Formats: sequence, structure tokens, C-alpha cells
Amino acid sequence: MQRSLFLFFVSLIYILLSAGEANAFQCIDNSTEFQTALNYITTDNVAADNEIRLEAGGTYTIATNSPSNVHFEVISDELLLDISGGWDSGCSNQTENSPDLTILEGGTTQGGPGGVLSVIIDNNPSISTVSISNLTVKNGRTNESGGGLYFFHTQSSGTAVKVNVNISDIIVESNSTGTFGAGIEVYDNGTDQGMFVQISDCIVRNNSVISATDDGPGGISVEVPFSAGGAQRADTIISNCQVLNNSAGILGAGIYVRSGTGETTLLNNIIAGNSTSNDNGGGVYIVNAEGGYITLTNNTITDNTSSVDGGGLYIELGNITSKVYIYNNIIYNNSAVGNGADIYVANLDPNDIIINNNDYDTSPTGFAIDDDTNLSTAGNKNAEDPDFTDTSNVDPNDNDYHLLASSPAIDAGENLAPELPATDIEGEERIQDDTVDMGAYEFPGTPGGGGGGTPPPAEESAGGEGCFIATAAYGSYMADDVMILRHFRDEHLLTNPAGRLFVKLYYAYSPPMADYIAEHDTLRFVTRITLTPLVYSVKNPLAAGSVFMFLGIFFVGGLVRKPEES
Repeated sequence: MQRSLFLFFVSLIYILLSAGEANAFQCIDNSTEFQTALNYITTDNVAADNEIRLEAGGTYTIATNSPSNVHFEVISDELLLDISGGWDSGCSNQTENSPDLTILEGGTTQGGPGGVLSVIIDNNPSISTVSISNLTVKNGRTNESGGGLYFFHTQSSGTAVKVNVNISDIIVESNSTGTFGAGIEVYDNGTDQGMFVQISDCIVRNNSVISATDDGPGGISVEVPFSAGGAQRADTIISNCQVLNNSAGILGAGIYVRSGTGETTLLNNIIAGNSTSNDNGGGVYIVNAEGGYITLTNNTITDNTSSVDGGGLYIELGNITSKVYIYNNIIYNNSAVGNGADIYVANLDPNDIIINNNDYDTSPTGFAIDDDTNLSTAGNKNAEDPDFTDTSNVDPNDNDYHLLASSPAIDAGENLAPELPATDIEGEERIQDDTVDMGAYEFPGTPGGGGGGTPPPAEESAGGEGCFIATAAYGSYMADDVMILRHFRDEHLLTNPAGRLFVKLYYAYSPPMADYIAEHDTLRFVTRITLTPLVYSVKNPLAAGSVFMFLGIFFVGGLVRKPEES
């Protein structure tokens, strides 16, 4: 009863605060109007009409984009932009999860970056957010970066703070570039606040570089410049994506991430059939030279080729504070001319590297590491055939990477894997029959495992966005305070029985409340205030004292009470 009254008053306050707000949008049905809408946002209308809805059933081509006839482009010093496709006539209803209904198409080779769509943010004095969803980007060509999509954040003068880039439910195919990111290029040259990049539920395929010798990456590129001071950061999550048949000369054909001081997380992806002709990392190439976490959980990385090292996965580390977690992946049947056909780790310092419960070639041919001082491995399988449903096709676009009932990857994962998703790439429950599987697909079993499994230590999706209480409150999975709590969970709570019990209870009871919090700004604010003592205690344990810590946990426990039955 008390909880019901509390939610009633919170809802009433939220309605009163939201009264009079209007969600303005521009409804677009042709190429010229699309560029006009972007121009309108670029000028003096940053806060108004920042949502662009594209009607389904048509192709928006740069060839008919008058007057520029170059590419679709928006340039601003502050930007709140949401572009989505699949809308009906008048843009009142949307067919979701149908990116093929709305197509942005290139064709003319561009002299500047961005073969189809270019978004540039310079000197933004407040946080900017760009969201692209539910559409297809194809046939873009440029002599510079971003064959399909190009996002650039810079600070030429003045102020530049964090930029959020959200790309979801899109197809990026058959684009080409002269330098970086044949499919998608995201580049941050701003301040130490950097970027938060989330790419999810996407298909990135058949993108290539114009020159097979010096150019790359091929499919997805997220990067910051190398910095002696380590100021720049790109916190990146790529999840539920298929990255297939992309090619590059250098720097990774499938996915390339250079994160600076940021974190890189890959979850539930299929990365297959990608190849480099003159460098490392056929499937994935991750560089962390300034310190940060790298996490790969439940990806399927197969049939990729490198002309040098790391056919499936290549990781380059240059800071002793970097940590690498590789759990529950199938990294199988990749090839390299040099070393590490499946995995190559180039670590200049004795970094903490944990590789548990994966299927990869553990022999010197398949796995290579420069310094294994702090390497920990357990529960791995040595190049066992994962028994995919159908990989008889030459084209990875047509292969089926579901697991057969005979697969050794079934029930072979680790339930406590860092950032373990709640669902697989198709949205099926992750832990079935007590133990999670390896790879992007979960084999059908008994959902929930009959209660025998341990809930995953990942702040997973309320409404598919990836958040429990803290993420719902702060609005970002990579918010600084959320990362502090995640690291406390991984390094302290999960290392002892009492902490693991707390995590288990938290993940059992918090998702419904997180969903509710995420939908109400007022309640998010109240939750942030409530979490402040806990965050402070984790950051300053000596100053706060153990009593303060337990008080913070007590308040969080109150927030995550299981909702009463109706």
C-alpha cells in the first residue's frame, strides 16, 4: 500500500511537470525535404523540431538532394537530433524493426567525409545527442571517411562537452570509403568528456575500402586520436549486430575501436567473413593505449581473415591500467598469415587479461600474446567445432550461426561473465537450463534454468536499452557514476559469497523498478539523489566509512523491492 501511494504521488508530480510539453517533429517524404529539415536544425532551431521522421516506402537519394546534390549533412555547435524511418503517411504510426522500409542511398563519390549522411558537432557547450534508427544506408561512396554514416565531434575553440551517438536497428551495406569506416565512422576530437557510442541491432555488411592497401577499417569504426595526456575517450557498446563480409586494407575489417581512456564492450554480435589485406584484425581490432576496460561477452567471431596477426580478434594495449575480459565467445575457424589465427593480444605492459569459457584455438597457432604475466584462463574449449546450423554457404551473409543440439558450446559459458546480456541476439532469454551458452545465440531450453542459474552481473535492459536501477537513474550505461558502481560490483561484490548473494538478489528484483524509473524524469532525479551516498562511499571509502556504505546499500535495497502483486 505504501509503495502504491508513493508511485501515485510520483506519477502525479511527473504529470504536472510535463504538462504543456509538446513533442515536435518534422514529417518527411522526399530527399529535398530531408536536407531542408537538417538545414532547419542546423541554423537557429537547435531545440525545436529536432525529430525527423521519414516515411516508409521510398528511397531518399543524394542524387535528388537539391541544391547540394552531395550528401545529407547537418553541422551544428549544439545538437539534439533524432532521425528514424518506417513511418506511415503523416508520421503518426511507425513500423518498428523494419529498417528495409526506409532507405538512404548514395551513389555519387563524395570529395568530403560522409558518403550518405554526415553529422558534425563542433564546440558544443552542452551535451549533444544524435540518434539514428530503423532505416537502411547503402551505396555511399567517399574519398574520405564514413562511406555510409559519418559522425564527427571536434573542439576547434570554445567549449565541447560529451556527445551521445545512438545507432539502432539499421542496415548499412555496400558502402565504400577512401580512409576510415567504410560502413560507419564515429570520430571524437573533443574534450576529456568524449563520447558515449551505442550501436545495437544492426546489420553492417559488404562495405569496403577503395584502396586495398592503405585504407580501413571496413565495417564499423569508433575512434579518438592518440593523445600523450590520454584526454580523449570513447565509451563504446556494440551489441546484437551482424558484421559480415566487410573488407579493409588496415585497422580491422569488421569492427575497429580506438577508445582512449574509454571502455569498449561487445555483446551478442556475429562477426563473420571479414578480411584485411595489409594489417591485423580481420574480425575485430581494439586499441586501448591510455587505459580502460575491454569486454567481449557472448559474441560469435568466425571465418575472418587477417593478412598479418589476429584473424578473429586483435587487441592492442599500451597502458598498465587496461583490463581485458573475454567470456563466452565462439572465436572459431579464423585465419591469419602471421600469429594468432583466432586471438592475438599485443600488450606492452603486464595487463590483467581474463579469457574464460570461450571456444577458440588455444594452441600457439591460434592464440598469441606478447606478455602473459597477468593472463588468466579457465573453462575454454580448444577449437571444438561449435556445430553451427548451416555454414555451407560461401557467403557469410547467408550462413546460419544458430547452434545444433550437438554443439559443445551449449551450457558451456559462465553465468557470472562481465556484462552478460539478459537476452541473446534474437531477444531470447540468455540463461536456459541453468547455464549460459557460448556465442551470440542461446540454444532453446528451459527459460530461467529452473532457478538454478546465477543472475548475470550486467545492468541489462529496461525496455531494451540496457539499464537497471543506476543506469535508469543516470540515463546512460556508461555514465561515470554507473561505471564506478559496475567496477565495485566486479572487483568487490563478486569476489565474496555475501557480495554474490547481494548481486543475485539485485538482479532478481530490480528490473521492473528500473523500467518504471527510466520512464519518469522526476523519479530518476530522486533515485540519483538516493544513490549519491553509495557512489561517494565507493569513491571515498576511508572518508565515508563503512557505516555510510551500508546505509547507501540499504537505500538501494529499498528501491529495488519486488513490485507487489496486483
